[in-house]
Amino acid sequence: MGTTAITPSKFDETERQMLAQFAANEWFLENHWPENRERVRRIMNELLRRFPQRSARVLDVGCFNGYMSLFARLLGFEVTGSDAFAFVDRQMIFRDFGIEFLETNLNATRPFLQVGDATYEAVIFAEIFEHILNHPLGVLREIARILKPDGLLLMTTPNPSTVTNAVRILLDRHSLWGTDSFGEMQKFGDNGTICQADIHYREYRTREVNDLLRKAGFKVCQVSYMGMGSPENENVLKRVVKRSCARLLRRRLFGNTQFIVATR
Repeated sequence: MGTTAITPSKFDETERQMLAQFAANEWFLENHWPENRERVRRIMNELLRRFPQRSARVLDVGCFNGYMSLFARLLGFEVTGSDAFAFVDRQMIFRDFGIEFLETNLNATRPFLQVGDATYEAVIFAEIFEHILNHPLGVLREIARILKPDGLLLMTTPNPSTVTNAVRILLDRHSLWGTDSFGEMQKFGDNGTICQADIHYREYRTREVNDLLRKAGFKVCQVSYMGMGSPENENVLKRVVKRSCARLLRRRLFGNTQFIVATR
């Protein structure tokens, strides 16, 4: 793909091209994308800022239905998506757009064992860290290993240190997504550690994330906070609060997502 500059209008057009591939997925278009659009656009803009010639090899860890892999590919990057589960629709999209797929279970001892050292220039690690049960630091070390020197890690993960979470705890409500499932589900089966995407096994405070990244060999360059977007079918009061408190949601006490930029 070309290496001409990406203008804002071209960026928006690329977004529309990506979304067109998921036109039949009503839930994705009406719920998931509106909630996550700002986060994903920030990730893509960070990739473009760091690699303006789009010559980088990018690994999208926990690629879900493949939409971020596709977005990065349409922007001109060479992309590999990794996940523990197979989706027929994703396989078709990856085939049509020349995106590689890597099967990985992040609860395995060496989840990227088949990947050579210093293979990728950038790794997208978005809303995945909180789902790792077995060895979170080990996964970060594996990511550092497969990144090239000075390689880029773009990571987002929930921010538990918010006023909202404090209120939930005071009201005796669980503050961690998947708490009920955590108590009900077996964590280790006959074939080893399971991979269960519906549980947040742990949400990490910023200091904890930074410490783990440094132990894994990363230099943390930037930490910021953000809120979630608003689907059209969301409670009206929630939508009003989110839109009127946009600046407040960029602060640690209110933003429910951490956005971290690190280098190897």
